[in-house]
Amino acid sequence: MDYNVLLATQNDSIIGGVGIVIPKFLIFKFLIVPCGPIVLLEHEEIIDKLLSETIKHAKKLNCCYAQIMLPLLKSNNQSDFTISKINKSSLFYTGIRGSQFKFITVPNGLKIINFKELDFNMESIKKYISSDARRNIKISQKSNINFRDLTTLEDISEAYNLFIQNAKSKNYSIRDKKTFLPHIKSMIEKGTCVFFGAIYQDKIIGASLYLIAGKRITYIMGGNIGHEYNLRVGHNIHWQAFNFFIKTKPYAYDFTPGGPTSVKKFKSSFNSVDFNFIEPKHWILNKPLFYIFKNLYPFLQKHKKLISKILK
Repeated sequence: MDYNVLLATQNDSIIGGVGIVIPKFLIFKFLIVPCGPIVLLEHEEIIDKLLSETIKHAKKLNCCYAQIMLPLLKSNNQSDFTISKINKSSLFYTGIRGSQFKFITVPNGLKIINFKELDFNMESIKKYISSDARRNIKISQKSNINFRDLTTLEDISEAYNLFIQNAKSKNYSIRDKKTFLPHIKSMIEKGTCVFFGAIYQDKIIGASLYLIAGKRITYIMGGNIGHEYNLRVGHNIHWQAFNFFIKTKPYAYDFTPGGPTSVKKFKSSFNSVDFNFIEPKHWILNKPLFYIFKNLYPFLQKHKKLISKILK
């Protein structure tokens, strides 16, 4: 799998860009924009140019398929983290609705607590979240649990095992530890990622992984075994992460939408607000080749884990 970034600049300053993922499988090549383009608010007029350059790039790479998830909301709600509007004549609307490539996860919206509106104040955040969340945090704080960011490969590996355990118990797959951990370590060193852990009796019993970008903290995944010690770690690890991040004054903490019912209920207990994106659009750039892929699709669906390893 390859990764590209297209940038828009003005007077030597970056004013926008597109992050691109390029999965490859046998003779098939796809261009996927998981969430973008991203531009400065005062430069939304360049969005269509970035879309056009993205499709040109897909054709140049001989991709049979291109897909773009534009961070544009379904409703008329406004957010500091999404595109405010796009013309109906935009190239985006020439695409076909929905996704026909299910092997790359794309965000379908945001689920945020707006720290900026709460004046970056922990007492205000405490009053904002639900009484159920506050109660669980208070109970957990009575336990002798320490919280800190995890930076060593040994700690990261131990914490990632919790994610693997969590994924197995809920029957979904995540990236292979051997290939993913070096990327996590590299992002931590660059300051674009934080691995936050809960430590009890010298053992990591809970962990959360975050990306830092666009003036917000984005929760990627987490897991804990606090129940094995009769400890309520889940709410408290997020509360401690709030404390950890608030010093840098990010505008928002994004829980990310989705997940099973129990996970959605947990995230909602922080009174996080949902902002749902419109559907992605896709373009079939090589119809014969994509037709072959579509006929192989039932087989690929049955072997998702194998295909994910091939695409990595």
